[in-house]
Order: sequence, then C-alpha cells, then structure tokens
Amino acid sequence: MELGVKGEHYDTTYQSVAKTDTSEGWLEFHTSMSSKYGFSLKYDHSRRTIDEFQTAPTVIAVENPLLRRFDLADRTRDELRGTGYIVPVQSLSLGLSAERHEDAYDRSRSA
Repeated sequence: MELGVKGEHYDTTYQSVAKTDTSEGWLEFHTSMSSKYGFSLKYDHSRRTIDEFQTAPTVIAVENPLLRRFDLADRTRDELRGTGYIVPVQSLSLGLSAERHEDAYDRSRSA
C-alpha cells in the first residue's frame, strides 16, 4: 500500500493568472498474486487554487471574463485508476488500465 501527498506552487508571468497552488493526496493498493499476474488500484484527490484572473500583460484587447482557460481555473479533481497485468511467458507482458476523472470547476461562471 502507498499513501502520499504533494504540493506545487507556480508564479507565472505573461499569463492570466499570476499564481497557482495545487495540493494532492493519494492512496494506492498493489498486489501480485504470483510473478505471473497482479493489479493495483489508486485513488487520487487534488485541488488547484489560483489568484484572481486578470488581463494578460501582453494582450491589448480586453478579454471576456466568461471565456476562462480551464487549465488556469480553480479545480477539484477525483481520480480512480485500476491497472492489471499478466505475464503469459517470460518475454511477454500484457497490461490493461482504466481511469476515471471527475473535475469540478465550482468557482468558474457558467453562461
């Protein structure tokens, strides 16, 4: 089993947002039934917060505040990932992975 936390802070220039902070925590479970097969399951929760949007310093035209870039917006993300593998012969490994993400942009305006 694995448990972790991570934080990131970015100061940017020439962007619509001067600062972003992201905090993340995860829990992952690994198991190998034998050397031939195994699987893992991971749950990850993260939250990104930003400073207020502003007109980018290099943009001359006024920006529409309803057209926000979602890569620079407040976001809460829940992610679930499952991975399985099988080794039928020593020189061949087969794997299957599935992911599900749910993102919430609660502080973004909707038109």
